[in-house]
Amino acid sequence: MKNVSPWLARLLVALVATVTALTVAAATAQAATPTTVRPATTLSICANSPIPSGYVITGISTGSPSCSGYAQYTIQTPVAGGMTVCGNSPIPSGYVITGVSTGDVTCDGYQGYYIRTPAAGGVTVCGNSPIPSGYVITAVSTGDVTCDGYQGYYIRTPVASGITVCGNSPIPSGYVITRTSTGDVTCDGYDGYFIVLA
Repeated sequence: MKNVSPWLARLLVALVATVTALTVAAATAQAATPTTVRPATTLSICANSPIPSGYVITGISTGSPSCSGYAQYTIQTPVAGGMTVCGNSPIPSGYVITGVSTGDVTCDGYQGYYIRTPAAGGVTVCGNSPIPSGYVITAVSTGDVTCDGYQGYYIRTPVASGITVCGNSPIPSGYVITRTSTGDVTCDGYDGYFIVLA
C-alpha cells in the first residue's frame, strides 16, 4: 500500500499540471482570436450574393465574366456626410434618402439615391426614405423636386414639451397624442397630431 500512495500522488500532480496547462493555452488562444473582423471598405460582389449588413450598392456592371453572367455590384460602407447609392441598395439603419435621380449611369438604369445621416435639428427627406428611430415628420410637401416626384418629409427629433407631427409620422416611444387637427396645412392634408413626452 505504501508503494501505491506516492504513485497516486504523482499522477494527481501530473493531471492537475496538464489541466492547468490546457486551460492557460485555451485562454491565450481565445484572447489572440479577434471577436470581429473588419470588412474592407469597398468590395466587388456578384449580384446573386447577399449584401452584407451595413453595406450599400454604389455601382452595377452587367454580364460580369467573373460572376458567370450575373451582374457585379460594387458595395461599400456608407459615408455619414452623404453619398449616392443605387436604387436597389439596402439603406442602412440611421440613414435617410434626401435626393433621387432618374436612371443613374453607374447603377445600370436604377434610380440613384443620395443618402446621409440626418441632423437632429431637421432635414427634408424623400417620401421613399426610411424614418430613423426617434425622428418625427413635421411637414409634407408634394412632388419634391430633389426627390424626383416623391413627396418630401421634413423630419426632426421631437421636443419633450410638445410638437405637432403629421398623421403619417411615427410616434416615438414615450410620446402620446394630446390633440388632433384635421387636414393640417403643413402636412399636405394629413391630420396633425400634437405629441408630448408622457
